[in-house]
Amino acid sequence: MDTTTKLTVAGNGVLGCWLIAAPFVLDTPVVGHWNDVIVGAAVILVAGYNYARAVRRRPVSATGAGLIAILGLWLVVAPFALGLEGVAL
Repeated sequence: MDTTTKLTVAGNGVLGCWLIAAPFVLDTPVVGHWNDVIVGAAVILVAGYNYARAVRRRPVSATGAGLIAILGLWLVVAPFALGLEGVAL
């Protein structure tokens, strides 16, 4: 597994863990809380899948990378779409 793949998968895994922990640390509203937990769990699952493929010397999933990009875009739009205010925004 090359260095770029390691850093990408590790970074996605860390960011997914932060998304799960952030609602508890920042005390966000319930709708924002569940949004972050679900998106964080999805990011961790896709990062784990790509890690498993990379360890087996298979190319990482372009679909998985695209899904993480779409989830990232959703995280930018979500506070406005869900009507969050204050720290949650």
